[in-house]
Amino acid sequence: MFFCLRSYRCLEMLTWIFVFLVSLPWISGGTLMNMNMSCGWYPSLDYERVAMECSGPLVTKVPTMLSSDLKLLRLTATSITSLDSTSFEGRSLAELTTLSVSGGALAGVAADAFCPLPALTKLDLSHNQLDRLDALSFKCNKHLRTVNLSDNPSLHHLPLLVSSSIETMYIENCSLESVDVAVVKRMTALKTLSLSGNRNLHCLSEKERLEEALPDLSVICEDSVEYRPSPPTTGGRESPPLTRNYVGNYASQLQQSAWTITVVAVFVFTIIGFPV
Repeated sequence: MFFCLRSYRCLEMLTWIFVFLVSLPWISGGTLMNMNMSCGWYPSLDYERVAMECSGPLVTKVPTMLSSDLKLLRLTATSITSLDSTSFEGRSLAELTTLSVSGGALAGVAADAFCPLPALTKLDLSHNQLDRLDALSFKCNKHLRTVNLSDNPSLHHLPLLVSSSIETMYIENCSLESVDVAVVKRMTALKTLSLSGNRNLHCLSEKERLEEALPDLSVICEDSVEYRPSPPTTGGRESPPLTRNYVGNYASQLQQSAWTITVVAVFVFTIIGFPV
């Protein structure tokens, strides 16, 4: 070791090792540190300790390190632009019942996108840029009951979806111009369809036409006595906003990373022989 300290090449190598160790948390892919800072336990009263939220533009894909007992997952204001059959592949999420991918850049959903989520019952894709939703997006999800597609201004037509389980669908505040009865009929279990807030849609006319063709279907319009704002699909009752908890997690991660870097620095400098 003493000989190494007198060798310039060896000293240079030790310096690069130190730089690598210090930089490791920021190295791509997540940037393990970025991902840790972007994810935290979500304060759900219904799903305590089995609910997680990952948010912010640093999240570009579905995180891989997710607990296998998660029941609620929120991906909020992320940079995820599409979901396909590989998005949840390799993740053990057999108990996940509620998924929210909202307030972000999501533009497309491919066939079989949610197949790795067999227990999924509630799906929220609201407040995105959705304009492509494959007909077979929900083919594998036999327990899916509620889907929220509201506030997607790029949706001009009701997506052609095949599902024998969806009972409630919210397509509010989009850009729908008309609703094809044949498309609605392909969702054989559908009981409630909310079309409120589509400015280019004559909702009452569509309501009358749809309910005449499908007597068991309830169509909701903004001027209907049945109208209620689309509820959040996050598992029911929620705690106050997670800002404090999230900031606390962030600070904790920073403190932990700083401590790790300090320990590594002391160790390396001690080996090299620099005073610390």
